[in-house]
Amino acid sequence: MAFNGAGVRDTARTLKIGINTVIRT
Repeated sequence: MAFNGAGVRDTARTLKIGINTVIRT
């Protein structure tokens, strides 16, 4: 598995969005 800067950023972004969605709801 290769992790690129963009990949890590994408994952963090997805997790952050998911967390924000849960908190918002």
